[in-house]
Amino acid sequence: DAQIRSSIMAAIAWIGQSFHEPLLPHVSSIVQVLRDPDAEVRCKAAGVLALLATGSGWLELAEHRDCFLLSLRDPSHDVRCKSMAVIRFLAAKDKGLVTPSFEIIASMLRDDHLETCDHAAATLLTIDEVQGLAAILDTLVAPRSDLHDAQLVQHVCTVARSHPPVVEPYMDRLVTLLDCGSIHVRMAVTEVFTLLRDRYEDGELASAVDEVQQTAADMGILHLDPT
Repeated sequence: DAQIRSSIMAAIAWIGQSFHEPLLPHVSSIVQVLRDPDAEVRCKAAGVLALLATGSGWLELAEHRDCFLLSLRDPSHDVRCKSMAVIRFLAAKDKGLVTPSFEIIASMLRDDHLETCDHAAATLLTIDEVQGLAAILDTLVAPRSDLHDAQLVQHVCTVARSHPPVVEPYMDRLVTLLDCGSIHVRMAVTEVFTLLRDRYEDGELASAVDEVQQTAADMGILHLDPT
């Protein structure tokens, strides 16, 4: 029954925490468990596969890419999250494996699970930094959760830090987020502008950034250096 299958998967996970190699010949069998009717069993299987993706098992997992894409529609947020984590690892190894599935991955930016959104955003930026950034900002047009959106803006910050010119065409869209209701989102956006501060001369925008930071400081969630 489900309890026995769950116990078996737990034992396999215990092995996988220390030894990946003995499990690699059995990747196909573990992938099949993603179709198990019991959510807990599916979750443990997805966890084992995500664990293998961090090591040398990514080649074996790549053969089952479509199974992980299907699992992004699983009703269990844990299964979706771990499947998205596997896809993120595959993209890091060979983005060509998941590039054709860009739109499917972009749809996961709207998932109601924060870590799943985070994996999706990182994967999109790995596939194509420009298109990934556009997909993230398109998602921010219709906010659902303050923390979700603030986390997505953190990915914009990452791009702004490494490749500022990629972000600059989206400055106007980011400015609109300074008026959103969430102080967490506004703080994340000001971080983007702070990173780009030496690349613009807009005094009004600089004032808006300072105003958001002062509001955050007044709320006790940001410490401003008095100097």
